[in-house]
Amino acid sequence: MNYQVLIENKKIDENTFRIYNKIMRRWTPLIIMNIGDGRSFNEIKKLLKINQTTLSEYLSSLENYNIIERVIIPSRPVHVKYRLTEKGKKLLELIYGLFDLMEDDQ
Repeated sequence: MNYQVLIENKKIDENTFRIYNKIMRRWTPLIIMNIGDGRSFNEIKKLLKINQTTLSEYLSSLENYNIIERVIIPSRPVHVKYRLTEKGKKLLELIYGLFDLMEDDQ
C-alpha cells in the first residue's frame, strides 16, 4: 500500500508514516515530557505509573529513533539514566506547541 501523500507541497512517504506510527503512540508524549535532563527507568516508571514491560518497549523504540539516549553512570552499582537528544528536545517543543494550540480552543 502506498501511503505517499502531499501536504502543502511536502511529500510524506511510507517510511515516514511508519516511523510516525511507531513513535507517536499513547505513552510517547508523556515519556518525552517527563524525561527531562535525565531520569532513571524506575523514576519514569513511578512518575507515570506505567508497567515495566510497556516502559521498556517505549524507551527502546525512542532510543532506536534517536529521540532519547541512554546514559550509563559509572558507579557501583552502575546507574542508567535516559535523557532527550537534540531531536528529542525538538519533539518536546512540538508536543508543548500542540498543548498550547489545544488550550487556545478552550
